[in-house]
Order: sequence, then structure tokens, then C-alpha cells
Amino acid sequence: MQVRRMAVLLTILGLVALVAGCGSKPAPPADARPVDKTAQTEPVSIPEIKPESTPRPAVNYLAPEIQATDVKTGKPVRLADLRGHVVMLNFWATWCGPCRKEMPEMEKLQQQMGDKLKIVALGWTPTEPAAMLSEFADKLGVTFPVAYDGGKAGKVYVISALPTSFFLDKEGVIRQKWVGPMDLEMMKQAVAKAEGD
Repeated sequence: MQVRRMAVLLTILGLVALVAGCGSKPAPPADARPVDKTAQTEPVSIPEIKPESTPRPAVNYLAPEIQATDVKTGKPVRLADLRGHVVMLNFWATWCGPCRKEMPEMEKLQQQMGDKLKIVALGWTPTEPAAMLSEFADKLGVTFPVAYDGGKAGKVYVISALPTSFFLDKEGVIRQKWVGPMDLEMMKQAVAKAEGD
């Protein structure tokens, strides 16, 4: 008796499922075309987003712009004006011992590289006035621009240790960041990397 009831119940459930369409494929819409399984689909063109297009103080990104003043000439210093050249952007301070040792190496690099390289030494400390930076640069005899912006770029570039240098390619993209002092050979290698060598 029990088995008979179970069989009747299963039969009823099967009929309900069949009527409801459970387990069967839905009928295609009336306007549907047959699918050609041999046809190849066209690749979808997704626009490539290059990280270089967004300024950010990181390798492979466009370097954020600086608005500084050359402490010797009073002329504006902007990275956009240096496009077409490899750039070494160096953050430093007069009280920084490693910076004092690095500056003569930077001058040697500038003399050896000539117009192929543009060096900008940007004073990091907002409390060091432009006159102090200029006097320091004169004592060392540096020929590249020493710039001052009141410490604004140091915040944008998130400088936490001195010296810190960024090497930009000819399009203004950061190709290397170096925290700490560099010697002449290290600088040459960084410039070569920025040149794409």
C-alpha cells in the first residue's frame, strides 16, 4: 500500500514537472536566427588605458608637473618645458649630508652628458629660502638649475627621505626612482634606462 502511494505521488510530480517545462530547453524566440558554429567572432576592441597618461610620482607614470623658480635666474622651471630631454629631478636640502656629497657627482654627470640631459635640483625644505639654495649651489659651482617651490612638489612626489631622484624619459614618464645618494656610475645607468638603452 505504501509503495503504491509513493508510485502515484512520483507519477503526479513527474507530470507536473513535464507540464511546467522543468528540465527541457526553452523554445527559441520566433525571430531567432540559427547559430553558425563555424563563424568566428570579431575581437572586441577595448581601449587600452596606459598608466603613463595619468600623472603620478611612480615608475611608468607621467611625472606630475612642478611649478618652481630657478634660484639663480628667477625663471620658471617646469617639466613640460624639458620634454624632448631625459630629466633627472633631484629633491635635496642644504643640511642633508648625502645631498652635499651627491651634488658634485650630479655636476660631473651634467658636464659629461651635455644637452642630452637636463638636471633639476629642487629644494625640498620649505623653510630654506631661495637665497640659501642659491648660495649653496654657487659654493659647489653647479651649472644645472637649482629650483625652489616652497616644498609643494615634495608633497606631491611624497618625498620621505633625502636625496631622492626621479629619472624621466623624453616624454616625461618616470623610468626610475632612486631613494638615497647616487654616484656618477649609478646616475649614468639610470639615464641610460630613461633613454631606453
